[in-house]
Amino acid sequence: MFLSRQKKIIKNCGYILYLFVVISIGLELIIRVLGIAPPLPSQFSKNISDLYLSHRPRPLSTVSGEVPSGEFYFDYSHNSLGFRDIEHSIDKPENTFRILGLGDSFTYGSGAEFKDTYLFQLEKMLNNREGDHPQIEIIKAGIPRYFPKTERLLLEYYGKQFKPNLIIVGFLPNDIIDTALGPEFIKVSRSGYLTSLVADEISGIERFFFLYSHISRIIIKKYVEREIHRNYPIHWDEIYQPDGFHEKDWIKVEDEYRELLSLANSIDARLVILHIPMKGPWDPHDSYPAKRLARWCKSHNAYFVNALPMLKKAGDWKYTYYQKDGHCRPAGYKVIAQVLFDKLTKNRLVP
Repeated sequence: MFLSRQKKIIKNCGYILYLFVVISIGLELIIRVLGIAPPLPSQFSKNISDLYLSHRPRPLSTVSGEVPSGEFYFDYSHNSLGFRDIEHSIDKPENTFRILGLGDSFTYGSGAEFKDTYLFQLEKMLNNREGDHPQIEIIKAGIPRYFPKTERLLLEYYGKQFKPNLIIVGFLPNDIIDTALGPEFIKVSRSGYLTSLVADEISGIERFFFLYSHISRIIIKKYVEREIHRNYPIHWDEIYQPDGFHEKDWIKVEDEYRELLSLANSIDARLVILHIPMKGPWDPHDSYPAKRLARWCKSHNAYFVNALPMLKKAGDWKYTYYQKDGHCRPAGYKVIAQVLFDKLTKNRLVP
């Protein structure tokens, strides 16, 4: 009697397990067909940890694919330092004026071919001027998910060796958010993906299911988003308000720029801070970061460039930005390059 009942329990458990497996496989297939699971972030998938920096692209690597939004294909190649750029000699060639470009994925040129990035276009425009000018060489050191602190560290440990005459730092409002999260928040997974501190703490088995199960990817992503929201309070609207929730982070950004300016002065380089807005539509409050940065630059003998007015003049923001991905289209990078060209030449920041 006892054995019979035990066999029945085992049989029922096996049946339940069988149903669970069948239903799970069915759901997995449906989710894959519908494509509703978050895709793996392949656009920035080949990274390494660094002694001084939170991360950088793997030297001499190439990353190709399509972004999750389906708005563009990408093909990014990196030099021996992990920059999306050609190789540059440490020694500056004669009759050469060097510019170092720092920034995040916008300076990196996400969403555009290398020739359409704003630093490449700026370099071409400066070298195509009429008259007698030195060769302009731009070291393109934008790296995705960088912000003022990591940009300053990159200058300190890698950028100074090139002895730039001018340093251009791209600022976006999300630099305030990344400053709030801190450099420890970004981690490099074992596979080379950029991930968050919260996601990096999940176990090996959870990571396996995240990579290979679409159902698990949905569940784990929701869990990570909840934990980030719970442990890292972010108030996007207050980025654009004086003395708002992120005022302390604005102060941290200004402190980093002060150190960055000191490093620039130590190598006799001038500093330009470039304001690039997030994608539109733009409201009056979007002008707050530019106004604040302009005041800071004026009081610290740095130069300020604001790309927002010209991007507005270019027409509908959907012409210059990808609607879903949020990065600039090649047309947007062209506007930024033109704004920089006009500012640098008008103020004689380049010979």
